[in-house]
Amino acid sequence: MNKREFLLGSCALICTAAPALGTAASSGRPLRRLPGLAESPDLASWQAYLDQTFEVATARGRQRLRLRQVRVDAPRSSSEQFTLVFGADAGAMLAEGTHTLAHATGQRVPVYLAPMQASDSAAPLRWAAHFNLLV
Repeated sequence: MNKREFLLGSCALICTAAPALGTAASSGRPLRRLPGLAESPDLASWQAYLDQTFEVATARGRQRLRLRQVRVDAPRSSSEQFTLVFGADAGAMLAEGTHTLAHATGQRVPVYLAPMQASDSAAPLRWAAHFNLLV
């Protein structure tokens, strides 16, 4: 193998492996492998995505949501009950309902999101997704 083939092969490997890693360039944290949410949408998997950004396609374009909090609602031995709290920038418009969250790793996860503010206030800046999983 010559140097050129080695460099091209190495670059191709890096480009294909990069989407599976969590990006941490802006946060200064080391890169880590994030769990697959489609295969395992449990509490531990979502906690690994804390402070990660997701995109949601809407009629007005794409909205960016950041996973701000993962709350354990009722610890039980037979189920996992938890709530995900997503935050958005001011002026974000997202209707209550099922939305597909797209992460930078290429994962797409459908989640039912509900606004966390009263309907008579300004546009909500936080949305919640509630989970109750049997274990």
